[in-house]
Amino acid sequence: LFAALVYWEFKLAKRYFSDAKGWQRALIVGVSMLLTLGLGIVGVPYFAGAVVRHMVESYDTSFIGANLNIDEVTVHPFSGRVEMTNITIDNPGKNWTTPFLLQSNHAGVRLCTVPFVISFGTDVGLRDLDIKGVRVAFETALEGGSNIGQVLEYMTSGGTSSG
Repeated sequence: LFAALVYWEFKLAKRYFSDAKGWQRALIVGVSMLLTLGLGIVGVPYFAGAVVRHMVESYDTSFIGANLNIDEVTVHPFSGRVEMTNITIDNPGKNWTTPFLLQSNHAGVRLCTVPFVISFGTDVGLRDLDIKGVRVAFETALEGGSNIGQVLEYMTSGGTSSG
């Protein structure tokens, strides 16, 4: 990949800067490669975080039966670390007095990167899980059951609970 990038950088530099001397062309290629690499290092965590956030918030109700909101997700691709801030899991349904089931200020996950990359993202193993500032609102209903029980029932029934 790096060799292909260098090849195309030289090819573009030769095409658009044909009147430049060899050292000038090499300088142009070097600067453009540094910019490309810099944008990759800065852009990958940002865009990967946005993709992870979108995926989690898209599949939340089908997986746990409740809405999940995350303010910010940062992905550190080289270490396999995913950081999430201000996480809220809403209560399932409308029968509860508090608007949330769980809130957390911060959650950090460190993935096992080698199996994750080899399986193209289908094998997700966790090395560490760090959760800070957790608040859980456990509520029981008059007719029996609880908000947490409703989520657990939804998850164990494969997403078919009527809750």
